Amino acid sequence: MNKNITKALAGAFWLLLPLFSLVMVSCSEEDDSVEEFPNWQENNEKFFNNLYAEATQRIAAGDHSWKLLPKWSLQDSLHLSASDYVIAHVKQEGTGTLSPIYSDTVYVHYQGHLLPSTTYASGFIFEQTWPKDYDMQTMMPTKMGVSQTLVPVTSNSTTTYQYAANIDGFTTVLMHMHQGDRWEVYIPYQLGYGTEDHTGNSGTIPAYSTLVFDLTLASFKHAGE
Repeated sequence: MNKNITKALAGAFWLLLPLFSLVMVSCSEEDDSVEEFPNWQENNEKFFNNLYAEATQRIAAGDHSWKLLPKWSLQDSLHLSASDYVIAHVKQEGTGTLSPIYSDTVYVHYQGHLLPSTTYASGFIFEQTWPKDYDMQTMMPTKMGVSQTLVPVTSNSTTTYQYAANIDGFTTVLMHMHQGDRWEVYIPYQLGYGTEDHTGNSGTIPAYSTLVFDLTLASFKHAGE
């Protein structure tokens, strides 16, 4: 190749190198800016506070399909904030008249998902107890405690089961439901997994997540029954 041409190509390369570097940096920055859960704490807090205000108005207007349930362990006399409540919307009323207590065993169907994010327009589903469609004729309820659940722990190819405490929001809801009730439940992160990421069966639940459950109480039993 002609030496002059070689020098010209070499010169062009070094002139264009900063431009290539700028393009690569821009792509990298653009990739880094695409987050699955942008402004997650702010968005979740805003969503829950707005829903709390809306539910409060609906209840005051006589709409009995909405409920504000204070955390199970708090006294009614305390001055509570929105994050001390679980919001429930009744999708179907059951026929039962009693509710489970803290030490009871319950049989439930539920699907848990997050608020909409970048990839998940309807919210990431982090857990679901029915395999396909919601159908009470074919679904088998999941057994768990009101306050705690048996979870599998695998070590050295051996699986054992240990009790893990339920989140406060889930316990709170169960203690207000009746047999056959199906509710849509909104749990603030303060009564859920809090300010730390949580690794579940289907992936990681990011910190500050409002948890939304489609929850049905199929039946329950008192301790010793």
